Formats: sequence, structure tokens, C-alpha cells
Amino acid sequence: MAHKMDFANRDRLRDSWRREHLDPATLWRRAGLASGSTAVDVGAGIGYFSVPAADLVGPTGKVYAADILPEMLADLRAALPGAHASRLETVTSTEYSVPLPDQIADVVLLSFVAHEVDEPERLIQECSRLLKPGGRLLVLDWDPAVEPPPGPPTEHRLAEETLVKAIASASLALESRRPAAPGVYEVLATRRS
Repeated sequence: MAHKMDFANRDRLRDSWRREHLDPATLWRRAGLASGSTAVDVGAGIGYFSVPAADLVGPTGKVYAADILPEMLADLRAALPGAHASRLETVTSTEYSVPLPDQIADVVLLSFVAHEVDEPERLIQECSRLLKPGGRLLVLDWDPAVEPPPGPPTEHRLAEETLVKAIASASLALESRRPAAPGVYEVLATRRS
């Protein structure tokens, strides 16, 4: 069974390391998020990435923050700035299913979630389903070649090559691979038509 983030540890999702190394706006822009876009943050947690996305999409865009833990989504809603209420919607999901229509998103973010499931290829397939043709999937995850901290123990991490294979099997075109932060890799893929 894969290791899952515990709600009791949610403050790790807003710690100083994350703020120093992972700027949400930069990552979203690199994936193509802009004013009027629709984004889905799968495994949104407390909204570290979702709330900045709501700033970027503006009043004509939409952000769906999906998580399997209703407590995480309640925490997100409690801290949500009032101006974001109409453009950010929380969605309770399961490990492999986000209850949103097909092809709803311009960008899907999967941050530090792929290593938490037993079948990452199923999760990548679901992310692909959510993307419009030409839409992009941005994945951030912990590099197993780098010893913690930060992040989960090495044995709970997902190899980048495993993720890349899952992306190829989901009819997504690999666009780029790069280090996103110390011990974190970033993979960007595009949904084919």
C-alpha cells in the first residue's frame, strides 16, 4: 500500500522549504495557465497551488481543487480569500477518479500525489481524461535518488522513469523534464487531440 499524506501533517504543505523552492505562480505559468483558463489541482491538499491558480485564471477562469480528504478541502475553504470564492471550487475525489466532466481543463496539476497511489498509471489516465486536447499535465514528485529530507522516505517515492512510462500509456506527449527543486522532479506533458 502506498504512503499517504496524513491530515495531521498538513502544515508541512505550507512550510518554509516549499515557499522557498516551489513558487506556485511560476509553475502554473510554465504549464500555460493564464487568465480565463480552467485548472484542476488533483491532490490539492490545503490549496498551496490552488489558491495562486485562482489568482492567475482571474474572474473568467475556474480552478477545481480535488482531494480525497474532505478535511483538507475544508481547511482550504476556511482559508480561501473571499475574492476567490466564485473561481475556486473544491471537489472530493477518490484515488483514481475526479468527479468532473471529460476535457474540462486547460491544465491539470498533480503535485506530490503520484507516489501516494499503488497504480500511478491509472491516476495519469484520469488526469488525461480531464484535459482538453492540447491541454497540459504538470507533475511534481519526489526524486527517489535524493535522500530525504524533505519529503517522504526514499522507498515511498516514485521513479521519474515510471511516471514517464505512465504518461506515454495515457496518450500524452512528453514535453519536458527538469528538476523543480532540490529532490523534486517536474514533468510536463500535453494531451494529444
